[in-house]
Amino acid sequence: MANAALTVPSLPELYANVKDTFPKKQTLSGNVSSAGVFVTGSGTLFTTEIKSAVGIQYGYLVSVANLECRKIIEINSDTSLTIESAFTSGLANETFYWCPNFRFMLITAQEHNSQTWKLNGKLMGAGVPVSFSKDNFVERDIAPFFVDTTTNGNTVDIVWQT
Repeated sequence: MANAALTVPSLPELYANVKDTFPKKQTLSGNVSSAGVFVTGSGTLFTTEIKSAVGIQYGYLVSVANLECRKIIEINSDTSLTIESAFTSGLANETFYWCPNFRFMLITAQEHNSQTWKLNGKLMGAGVPVSFSKDNFVERDIAPFFVDTTTNGNTVDIVWQT
C-alpha cells in the first residue's frame, strides 16, 4: 500500500480546440530569438523564471511556430541561454514558452467528441483511448508532447501517473 502513492494519477489536463503541449506550456517574460543552439532574450528573466536544482534539468524552450521544443542545457544570464540542438527554423522574436521536465510511468488520453486529433503530429483515432508507458522511451525525462485538438473543435483529457 505504501507504493500506491507513487502511481496516483494526476488530475486530467483538458485540451479543447487548441494546439498546446503536454504538460501545458507556460508563457514567461519577454521574447526569444535563436541562432543555432544560442538563444537570446529580450525582456526575459531566464535566471529567475527557470529554476533548477542540482541534478535537475532546466526544462524545455517551446516554439509554437515550429511545433518543436528543445532542451535547455545552460542558462548564461537573464537574456542568454543554450539549447541542446537548434530548431528546424530559427526563432525570431517569438513569445517565450517554456515547459518543465516531467517524469511518468503511464499516460492515458481520451478524446470525447468522436473526432480525430494529433499527438506529436501523429493522427489519433476518434474516441479511441491512447495509453503508453515510460518503457516506450529511452529516457525517463522526456520532451513535452504537442497536442492538436483544433480539428472539428474536439476535446481530449490527458492523465499521467508518476
